[in-house]
Amino acid sequence: MADESPKSKSKGIFQETDILISAISTFNKVDPGKFPLLITRVLQRYHVSEYKQIFSVEEMVKLEASFGLKREELQLLLDGVKFVVDKAAYFVLKPASLSKELMDIGLEEERATAFSQGWTNLGKAVIERLKKKKFFPVQLEDINWRLNLQLGQSFQSRQKISNAIFQLDLSDESKPTGEKEEVTVEFSREELYSFYEELEKIQG
Repeated sequence: MADESPKSKSKGIFQETDILISAISTFNKVDPGKFPLLITRVLQRYHVSEYKQIFSVEEMVKLEASFGLKREELQLLLDGVKFVVDKAAYFVLKPASLSKELMDIGLEEERATAFSQGWTNLGKAVIERLKKKKFFPVQLEDINWRLNLQLGQSFQSRQKISNAIFQLDLSDESKPTGEKEEVTVEFSREELYSFYEELEKIQG
């Protein structure tokens, strides 16, 4: 007999997973008067900085006390809000559609309205920031190389041995200062030729 109790069900753009259902339940526990402020704060800071949490440790402690939640519940709440924002941005949802989608999976109307109002005010800015976001924070800034030639060590061999040395200048935008790093890679002639062939396959 077929399994009649799947772990997730689809309603609109949201999959009703256990984690999402738990997040919705936590949303509904939060004081409806405080919930809009939380949504606005998350949207304002969303993806502005990849290297730190939206809230500092001190702010998290204050939020726990304000909302009467344990740390695990608060983290679930914030992760849930960010997940909803991700979906809204990916599907470029209109505020009314976002509100309806959320109510369809059990979010109470007052809190769904908080999401739609926040999305009305700040959704466009979030989408613009996401468009500019680099999905690969480590970027190649510059490359230097040199070719070394040396005689074989055997007295009976006059064959020249060649190797290529590449210096890669990288920047990591996921770090607070966008710090740079130098990486040195050395190839023998055979390794360099094999590497070139692999690049040709990828580009082809």
